[in-house]
Amino acid sequence: GTSSAAVKYIAHYCAKRRWALMRETMIWFFLWQLLCFGVAAVGVLVFLKPLATFYFKDPNATSVMLWLLLLGLFAVVHHFFVTTFQGFKAVKESALTLFFLSCLVLSFSYLFIWFGWGADAPAAGYAVATGVVLVLCGVMLYRLHPDFFKKMPNLRLSTLSRLLHFGFKVTAGIIGGMIFSYIDVVTLTYWRPLVDVGLLGVATTISSLIRYIPRGLAYVVFPLSAELHALHDDRLAGGVKRIHRYLLVILVPIAVATIAFAHVILNMFFPTSYAEASSVLRMLAIAQILGATALMNSYVLLGIGKPKAYALMHGVGAGLNIILDIMLVPTYGLWGIGIANIVAQCAMTIVSIMSMRRYLPGSIPWCSWIKTAIAGMLFFAVLHLLRDTFTNVILQVGVPLAVASMLYVATLFALRVLRFHELKRIVQNVFAKNNPSITS
Repeated sequence: GTSSAAVKYIAHYCAKRRWALMRETMIWFFLWQLLCFGVAAVGVLVFLKPLATFYFKDPNATSVMLWLLLLGLFAVVHHFFVTTFQGFKAVKESALTLFFLSCLVLSFSYLFIWFGWGADAPAAGYAVATGVVLVLCGVMLYRLHPDFFKKMPNLRLSTLSRLLHFGFKVTAGIIGGMIFSYIDVVTLTYWRPLVDVGLLGVATTISSLIRYIPRGLAYVVFPLSAELHALHDDRLAGGVKRIHRYLLVILVPIAVATIAFAHVILNMFFPTSYAEASSVLRMLAIAQILGATALMNSYVLLGIGKPKAYALMHGVGAGLNIILDIMLVPTYGLWGIGIANIVAQCAMTIVSIMSMRRYLPGSIPWCSWIKTAIAGMLFFAVLHLLRDTFTNVILQVGVPLAVASMLYVATLFALRVLRFHELKRIVQNVFAKNNPSITS
């Protein structure tokens, strides 16, 4: 939870131009992460040989664990840099480091496999790649905030206390999110055949792709909302409202297309036996639309300093998902998983909207959501009518999507959900080359 706390307070102190407090928060965050890793690392080192002998049942596992411990140390430093970049709203720097890390991991892993390192190769590849990327991260941080390396601020326990106080509340929400993510597999594995677990894995993999767009937006919205809230800027509610409007406009056709062509998608990427996952895939696609709204609201709530609301939202979702899974999975299997997810995500969305109405009035675009839902139903109707017109798979998917998309966009413009001047301004902002220093 301290990662979220660090992002919130770094953005907050940047907005207030309180550079000493910002540096102090960064250093305390790093030391806390290092302490947590150190405790775990000492435990692994103490029981290194017993773990290799009795748990992994292979004495050679000690070298793999040592490489992974080195990776863990480098990962703590890398996580510090990435979290700091997010607090600075330096999206380009964060994305570049993660991209280079992926490329280097692949390269070093193949190189070490070629050297004949065996099981050590991927572990060493990750560790060495992360160590190399740390140099790039240090250069980027120096460019963003040169004074960080020049002045050592006084470390006060009150700053650490503030960080942990916020972080522990977030941790409760993170635990709820983890339960929400894994309880479906746990209950399905216990009560149903393993074939159903495999079908759920396929459906979850495809449906989770819908969340990449809101996750990317949330990465930026979190520190931005913290900054605007610190400055008491009235544009925050309007900006969140606009993001919600356009987010649903983008996600509805993706989810509806997944629902309409679930069989085609599964047959395209997986063997025909996985087509049975189409029903749960459709339900998970619906749940993902609701989840996208809850996800965006949760990061805005963190940005404006409401971790209790964040924890409550995830607690309600996790609790409902556990209860419904236990009630439905033994009898209905995958259908029970789908229903439980829809109900739990709907509950999370309702709780998050109630919190947003309380803490950030005027940030929910009810009218635009209703109009987008109408356009989405027209989109689905066109897909349903035209999808069986052609026998060729490409035409069966391509033609209905093209026709339905044109009707969808035209409907949104007619209902004034989309506006030309807003779209033009958004495009200009996206492709703007201005990238000022965090201290400017």
